[in-house]
Amino acid sequence: MLFKLSHVVGGGKKRHALLTRHVVAVPADAGPESFGEAVERAVRMGLREAKAVYYFSDGGAYLWNLYEYRFEAVAEGTLDYYHAMEHLGTVAAELIPEKAARDAWLEAERKRIRKEGGARLAGTLAEMLKGVELSAEGRKVAEREINYFDKHRGHMDYGKRRREGVPIGSGAVESLCGQFQDRLKRRGQFWSRKGFAAILRAYVWYMNEELDCAIAPASA
Repeated sequence: MLFKLSHVVGGGKKRHALLTRHVVAVPADAGPESFGEAVERAVRMGLREAKAVYYFSDGGAYLWNLYEYRFEAVAEGTLDYYHAMEHLGTVAAELIPEKAARDAWLEAERKRIRKEGGARLAGTLAEMLKGVELSAEGRKVAEREINYFDKHRGHMDYGKRRREGVPIGSGAVESLCGQFQDRLKRRGQFWSRKGFAAILRAYVWYMNEELDCAIAPASA
């Protein structure tokens, strides 16, 4: 989903809402190339004319490959803060066995990351790993999460994003996914691959207020 920050309304304790947005969606088996091409077509929203462009995503590898291939030169990438904190909880469970100490460390670390960012996080976790004894599986989990944060060390400047008035999470997209699931994954619905692709395309047109443009006018 693409949207302009100037079209975000609400704030504070109020729920944010979008005045306008442009939705991009393809079937799961369409492949990242098709998704990338669909995103590129959405630049008519004014992406090329924007003063600044921000790219938000969870840790999905193909989404960050898309970012590096098509957007890194023109956009600042940000790892969704809430997905990052889920991964932080996973690695903390391995490195800090005692729950009270772990909860205290997580609370302090989350506050620090929101303010200062996560550029040093992978190094901090690597040092913590040196001081604990773990099973082979526990070490595998910890090393995987450390590599995750090392890969995204340049995508976690949440303090800067907040100062710029930019979201630090992809909540708008998560909400949109819920709308798609409510419409297309209801109880008792069954789709053929071809049928699902067709209804998905029509639903995207509808959400983008383009349905009229997609229907050929009746002959006179």
